Amino acid sequence: QKKREEPERKGGGEGGGGGADGKKGAEGKVDEEYDNDSFEEEENVDSESVHHRIEELRMQLETDMGFDRFLSAYQYMKAIQENDDNELVTEKIVQLMGEENQHLFPQLVQLISCEQTAYGN
Repeated sequence: QKKREEPERKGGGEGGGGGADGKKGAEGKVDEEYDNDSFEEEENVDSESVHHRIEELRMQLETDMGFDRFLSAYQYMKAIQENDDNELVTEKIVQLMGEENQHLFPQLVQLISCEQTAYGN
């Protein structure tokens, strides 16, 4: 029976003034505002976790590749166009990242993709 009461209360039922006439009481309005605040907080948490994940990925790549190699490859990847010759791009990336780091290429692409999605750049 408790399970049935909780959804009714959230919907503005018991004690909320939201009876059969469809009108909301003062508590119903407060519940609605609380729900909106919770949603905004969840968006901020999601946003913060995305930014945190991007920063973690960047730091890991810098650590694994070395800052200079990372920065060179990162800037090159941001500058290339989709219509550029894939073979030349691949050769240049291997040169910039170093052959020992080419296994990190998917993470570099992921970082750039995440940044474009989160920041629009």
